[in-house]
Amino acid sequence: MLAQYALGDTSFQMGEFLLAKKHLETAISLYDPELHLPLLFRYAGVNAGANCLAYLGMTLWTLGYPDQALERGKEALALARAAMHPHSLASETCFLGILHQFRREAAADEEMAESVVAISAEHGFTLWLGQGAIHRGWAMTEQERGEQGVAQLEEGVTALRATGAEIGWPYVLTLLAEAYRNTGRIDEGLGALVEAQAAADKHEERAHQAEIYRLKGELLIRQDLSKLADTHGCFQQSLEIARKQSAKSPELRATTSLARMLAQQGRRDEARAMLAEIYGWFTEGFDTADLKEAKELLHDLSK
Repeated sequence: MLAQYALGDTSFQMGEFLLAKKHLETAISLYDPELHLPLLFRYAGVNAGANCLAYLGMTLWTLGYPDQALERGKEALALARAAMHPHSLASETCFLGILHQFRREAAADEEMAESVVAISAEHGFTLWLGQGAIHRGWAMTEQERGEQGVAQLEEGVTALRATGAEIGWPYVLTLLAEAYRNTGRIDEGLGALVEAQAAADKHEERAHQAEIYRLKGELLIRQDLSKLADTHGCFQQSLEIARKQSAKSPELRATTSLARMLAQQGRRDEARAMLAEIYGWFTEGFDTADLKEAKELLHDLSK
């Protein structure tokens, strides 16, 4: 069970999402609370069954199943609560917050972040304390508390760096880049993405590779409208990576960004066709921000 869990976790980080799903589902099928719960004191300090569910949730969102993803995240947190193990509770609360962030549900992510910060402060979990601050900051920037949110996010990044942790930085830095974009700090956003790419290359972390390129395109088009060719290249690269990884949710985001740019160039039919194709693939998650945004853009392009 632990071997399958390790393979699933690692496959997710490497951007091999179909393989991650296979390993994580196998690990979950092997999980026996009576047998495996005592092992949380020996391996990683977390409930392996709960962590498998959390990673499966993140994998399912990436593969294009936002509702199933959230259900797995909730199951993970319930399992951690049942074990009454504070460190597992902090980690699974944070992972559920990540799923809310993936779904762009800022208020829910902030609620999870507040819980993570409270648990971590009580028990001295410095890594999760930093993660909680990062998510609280991102959520603030999404809810019209931009500068306050950026300050909180930067504080969390500083705290996380102090732990010496090296895995997960591409994701954290995309959150920072997005927050900088939302507050008009374009150069700083691009700098965060340079660091995100360097971290991804260092440890072969490809889970957020498509988002790095998409956000770079979003920042470039805000920096200088004459950089349309560079922007188009970033969106196209994001699309190609997402398709290669079977990453439907990142593909939807990249297609939406590219379709919006094409529409501004008068290429509305091309934009509508490509967006309709990926939107039509989805079978759930229609109440999430990404799918709502795509639907609205499709409606506008059909006028």
